[in-house]
Amino acid sequence: MLALVLAASLAQDTKYADDFVLSMSRDKWAAYYDEKEGSSTAAMSHAQITWGEALRRRNDRRLADKAKLKAFVVKIRPAMATFHEEMVTVGSTFSGGGTMWNPVYASGVAEVEEVVSKMISSPKASKGYYVSSVSKELDRLSRLVKTHSKQLDEFRMGEGVTPSAQATASLLNARKSLATLASASKTQARGLSDLTLEFCVRATKIPDESHLGMR
Repeated sequence: MLALVLAASLAQDTKYADDFVLSMSRDKWAAYYDEKEGSSTAAMSHAQITWGEALRRRNDRRLADKAKLKAFVVKIRPAMATFHEEMVTVGSTFSGGGTMWNPVYASGVAEVEEVVSKMISSPKASKGYYVSSVSKELDRLSRLVKTHSKQLDEFRMGEGVTPSAQATASLLNARKSLATLASASKTQARGLSDLTLEFCVRATKIPDESHLGMR
């Protein structure tokens, strides 16, 4: 959890103008920032947050005259961010933690805002998704935690807290976020629902089960 707390304390780099930041793709911006500011995990985290917050402000401007979509985005942003955060926590427990997870955690804003941007421009996912599509992935992760709990708990994340307990709690929180997203999506066009659930399915791939065999 320490890596996540550290990442949460990082702020965007305000010396770069939004238009300049967004003139580059996220990957190209990260490479540019790395060249200018260094390649520490803190710098990588700053790069992710800066790009994500710049896109968030652009999205907000584009949503200004889209009252219905704006109301939907306001509802789902926090739940999407939480879902991403919880998947990062699960991924961290699988690998034993470390500051390498800070930039992944910090990428949450950018991940969410990229989806919001698609909702504004072209609300269509790569394919159709259902709540069950996400639930199946969460069930898969839950089974992995249960099966490998002894292995996971060789590395405690703090006094009285075991990695398996933390991962289980994160998966429960993710399910709550999924329920919030599913409820908010019920009255929306199918494309918006698909994009929301596609985001969740993609986030469930953050925990890499191959890391379990490396511990």
